Amino acid sequence: MGKKLTFRVVPPLAWGITQFLFWSFRKEFLGHREARARFQQGQPLIWALWHSRSLMLPRWYHWLGYRPITVLVSRSFGGRLAGRMLLTYGFELCYGSSTRKGKEGQAKMIEAGQAGKCLAVTVDGPSGPVEVVKPGVVRMASATGHPIYPLTFFTENCTRLSSWDLFILPHPFSRAVFIVGNAVRVPADADQATLEQKRLEVENELSRITREAENYFLRNRRLIRVNSPAP
Repeated sequence: MGKKLTFRVVPPLAWGITQFLFWSFRKEFLGHREARARFQQGQPLIWALWHSRSLMLPRWYHWLGYRPITVLVSRSFGGRLAGRMLLTYGFELCYGSSTRKGKEGQAKMIEAGQAGKCLAVTVDGPSGPVEVVKPGVVRMASATGHPIYPLTFFTENCTRLSSWDLFILPHPFSRAVFIVGNAVRVPADADQATLEQKRLEVENELSRITREAENYFLRNRRLIRVNSPAP
């Protein structure tokens, strides 16, 4: 399939798949009360999640209560393809990464946040290291005043790809859990040491809720690994 056809066919197909998956899940939601209260009060925030858990973000976000949101995506082929799918959900895109015009992307995200929009960042993307938070998200929080809310999900039955992040593909009709972690707030005058401390706080909280999500269905979970690297 050529690139033009891929960009035309895949995004609406992915939109339909994520809509169907979310509808089919037997869903449980943990830790959402504070974030939902902010939505009801019209207060913006920053969502931080691992790249491997990003598939269900758009549909979950509409369930939570949609507010204008800007998402940082890479300029790679995969990033642009994901961006097309995000557009079908009404998300705004900001292109950038740690390797391609990262500073420009970060500045545009800060500008969007200062305009009152919510932000979303896959904090170990676009290419790792896996589950290591990069510093951009805490700089955005410091510049905008938005709290960072770690977010993750997992399903009882899923496929884990052999990609760098072991991307999660949930199975339909599975039990699913969506978890929002404790907020991390970054002071506006944060120095480098404080930024690093806050970066570690985000990383530790994301790791904690990811373990919680993966253990949630531990007794009955059926996990299929596709060409997973040997431990």
